[in-house]
Amino acid sequence: PKLTETFENISVNYGIRAITLYHKLVLCLFIKESLQEIKNRSLPDSVLELYREWFERIFNDLSTLPDEFYDHRKDLFCKDLAVCSLRTIPVGFLVEHSGFGRKFLFSDGMQQFLDGLLYTITKMGGFKPFYSIHMDMRYLKRYFNISGWHFIYHRIAELLELNPEIRGMIGGSWFYDPKLQDISPNLTHLRETPEKYGGKVFRIGTSKQDIRLAIANSPIRTKLYLDGKYHPTHYAIVWPRKGLLAWAKDNPEDN
Repeated sequence: PKLTETFENISVNYGIRAITLYHKLVLCLFIKESLQEIKNRSLPDSVLELYREWFERIFNDLSTLPDEFYDHRKDLFCKDLAVCSLRTIPVGFLVEHSGFGRKFLFSDGMQQFLDGLLYTITKMGGFKPFYSIHMDMRYLKRYFNISGWHFIYHRIAELLELNPEIRGMIGGSWFYDPKLQDISPNLTHLRETPEKYGGKVFRIGTSKQDIRLAIANSPIRTKLYLDGKYHPTHYAIVWPRKGLLAWAKDNPEDN
């Protein structure tokens, strides 16, 4: 709240150009500090290279993006801010240290509660810490495909090797829904690959955002939704470190 008040005061007293310059300066100062701090982090060379690419892209954007982009209320700016301050890690998309909320235990009846509790005890080993994955819409074309996701999984596997305290990867989206097997079979690898190596999905529920994202780029899903034959549903996924590392070993990257 204190920062929000500061931003609002800058905007009111000096206009949008001032808040734009303020936020650009913040990005640059964070990058300057992070270039020193990053040396103390347990990060593989491949991820250090992704940080370098991300920082370069941000510097190039400073002279091309409109002032309206540099707004603390906008998702993409906040993603850049989080990378520059090392709060998130670029792996193709982004991961951050997080816990797996207990909501999944209570979101789909007694059977999921029992399954989830058993899975937590026998596979997860606890609710935190995990690498929580987040997509960035600017990188969809590059990474939202099978080879792109494999690249991401390998980066996370390298991080897990260097950070043994992390329990694995977690995420959540409409595209982990098992019902997509018959609707959008090209997306089922997102669920099936982790499941083949010990991962598991849990039904969470439906939101307006899930519906919007699920039907945004698919006439087929849109028609099925409008006809009442498909209702986009959010699923959480957990991929424990043992299974993810096993997948990376069985699927080595091409040199």
